[in-house]
Amino acid sequence: MVAFVGWRFLPILPRPQARLLTYVGAGIDLPHIPEPTKQDVEKWHGEYVQALVRLFDARKAEAGWPDAVLEVS
Repeated sequence: MVAFVGWRFLPILPRPQARLLTYVGAGIDLPHIPEPTKQDVEKWHGEYVQALVRLFDARKAEAGWPDAVLEVS
């Protein structure tokens, strides 16, 4: 059995009354590393996660969740 929850003609889209928020943070300059080591990947992944957490912390109150904590695993 299939249950659709979105619009009648576009069931994969959210309902019109749903509140969707999109935030875009500052860009991150990443170097091109032809053959990255595990340490390179960990370093730049860490940079990305830090930027993501900064964006989340800066906008969480505006989104209605002032006490939320972002967990990245």
